[in-house]
Amino acid sequence: MSAMKTFFFLFIFLAHSLFGLTLKDKFEVAEVGSYIVTEQNQLVSLLHLHTVRDHKLIFEEISIPLHKAKKIDWKRWVEKGSPGNTSWILYEMDLEKGAVTECYSVTRKAWVRTEEMNAFLIPLFSLKLQALSEEERFQKGATATPGKVGHRPWGPPQTIEGKKIKDPEYDVYTTRWPHDESDLSDKPIVLYFDKSHPTFPFPYWMQIRDGALKFKMRALDSGSGLYSPFTDIPRRKPFFTRSAQKVDGKVVLSLHSPTYYTKLDLLAIDMSATPRVTHLIPFEKKVDGEAVSIQIDEEKLRSLLTPGHTHLWVVSSENPDIAVESPYSFVP
Repeated sequence: MSAMKTFFFLFIFLAHSLFGLTLKDKFEVAEVGSYIVTEQNQLVSLLHLHTVRDHKLIFEEISIPLHKAKKIDWKRWVEKGSPGNTSWILYEMDLEKGAVTECYSVTRKAWVRTEEMNAFLIPLFSLKLQALSEEERFQKGATATPGKVGHRPWGPPQTIEGKKIKDPEYDVYTTRWPHDESDLSDKPIVLYFDKSHPTFPFPYWMQIRDGALKFKMRALDSGSGLYSPFTDIPRRKPFFTRSAQKVDGKVVLSLHSPTYYTKLDLLAIDMSATPRVTHLIPFEKKVDGEAVSIQIDEEKLRSLLTPGHTHLWVVSSENPDIAVESPYSFVP
């Protein structure tokens, strides 16, 4: 970890200490390649910080049954294709938009809906974390054995790259889930982070204990420098949802386009001309989630295109591999 990155993290921490640190703050300055391996309900999951770019985070999550997870070198396991896994997904969070914008299942070779992930991850990343002092940890911190009191506050065991760390030190935070309609509504949460590695973003222990609801997540292993066989998350292409409509002096094209395509260009290819002629068409855009309405001034369009000629609409994005043709021809 560079001295500059350590300083930057400490600056961010101090800047947010007056207002409450969040998981979003921690992950924005985290080391790419960091990973945590956790166990819950006989299932072991590896969570890997795959990419941090332009306020976007890509995570890789791979699960395997507990009985198959003995003596695994996790970095080599991922590099070899995670044999024995029961689930393998990649998902992207846009921290500025406050949304999970994409999720892809490697196991199913298909994209996955993100509504449930949004309902959990977006509030989780926004929770204000309040630091607990050592005295408060005796009263509010989690404990492996309820009622057990020692000379120092309890902390969970810590393993890094397969090696158990002796007497690990933790920064401990508490927070409370927002009041909503979920099972977590207004529940207190305690999280333990490695004090010696401030840019490591994952908690080694997370616990909710409130009435009948008891939940804890414990780390089995952790580390850094993990590389995925995937260089990026697979992307969906935009597609046209209907033919061009004329409305109030405008030609309107309707698209379904993932929100991570922020820049779209519209081309009209004259299929009747020899050789074919391509026009770059100016337009206004209205966006509602992934529904995009492209609105073109009809008079301006008439001056650019040849009347009576058949034209093909093409939309391209900032991604050079993304260009989609409309199945609907257009004759001005």
